[in-house]
Amino acid sequence: MKLFTNTYLIILFSLFLNGCGESSSGSIENTKVGGVEVSLNNKNCSLSVDNKKAGNIDMTPACYFVKGSASGKTDIKYYKDIDTHVLLLVGTISPKDKDYPLTLKREDCGTQIQALLIKGGKATLSKVSSNTLICAGVGTDEKMFYILSHP
Repeated sequence: MKLFTNTYLIILFSLFLNGCGESSSGSIENTKVGGVEVSLNNKNCSLSVDNKKAGNIDMTPACYFVKGSASGKTDIKYYKDIDTHVLLLVGTISPKDKDYPLTLKREDCGTQIQALLIKGGKATLSKVSSNTLICAGVGTDEKMFYILSHP
């Protein structure tokens, strides 16, 4: 009986860990911005706005919304001069590199970044900026938002 109980507990614990792993890595991120619902499939870098496919993200999977470092929520900037909400997407996951210690600890660091621009309920994507290292959960400063949203 004790063997059965221990085996049962191990199976339950394994199922719990598998469930936690899936939800913590998150395969879909959702956020509401500028009156639209935006969904990002992290695993295949596909983007939808109000449940409609929205453009091609020109980065290799996985992709993530850049988060505010303090809040942990998707970072959204609004620029009155162009009447646009801006979100950043990081993709093309960086290899583990001892010269960049964050890459050793995190799974959300990428070498490319792209802006999602929401204006008047419509979404467009900026050009991709490469040769950078940004970790989605760490965030970035506002100049990256500005540069990618103001061509």
